[in-house]
Amino acid sequence: MTTHALLVDDEPLIQKALEYYLLQAGLQVGCAADGVGLDTYLAQHQDVDIIVMDLSMPGEDGLAITRRLRHAGQHLPIIMLSSFGSDVDKIIGLEMGVDDYLAKPANPREVLARIKALLRRQANATTHTTSPPPPTVYPFGAFKLNVQERCLYKHEENIILTTAEFNLLKLFVESPHQALDRNHLMEQLKGYEHTPFDRSIDVCVRRLRQKIEAEPAKPQYIQTVWGKGYVFVPEGKRG
Repeated sequence: MTTHALLVDDEPLIQKALEYYLLQAGLQVGCAADGVGLDTYLAQHQDVDIIVMDLSMPGEDGLAITRRLRHAGQHLPIIMLSSFGSDVDKIIGLEMGVDDYLAKPANPREVLARIKALLRRQANATTHTTSPPPPTVYPFGAFKLNVQERCLYKHEENIILTTAEFNLLKLFVESPHQALDRNHLMEQLKGYEHTPFDRSIDVCVRRLRQKIEAEPAKPQYIQTVWGKGYVFVPEGKRG
């Protein structure tokens, strides 16, 4: 099946160069110049697989668009492009629900690699067999993570998770009481080469704690193992 990517950028030359490369790589590509164009395109095309979006755009910028989409329950993977490229911008983007981040000018080959990695992780998380598996639900505390539906519930309330948050929580609930180091989590989630200073796992853990912990500063479920990584405790007890 052909991957359908939506490029959102107000710089026509940059957008057209990336569009040409992705088309040559066999992708279906749509283009929009701002948030209004993005909304129109998504309303007209229900088969979009991924969004590649510029951070700095007139009016509603990329972070505001991401926040709005996530609050509306839109879970399409988002790769953010920024000409600033600072660690602060990257962390803020991840906290808003961005799934990946690249500094501009981005190499089209690298953008394509990131697109493939994100979609591969998403596919691996949802389709392990040719026949639909029975619903797999992991309860912990007041929560239930339904892997088949890709939903987290607190009682009857649906807690909105980004793609990265869901995939990380799935790794945790499938390996309770096991200390998982950052390198292992990074290899499982990112699917491409990372640097020792990549903080995206820590950012994602912090976002998850804000959604599931009564006191995020004193986590009961996702606990830190100093010098190692993290351990998931479904009983919610300090250990």
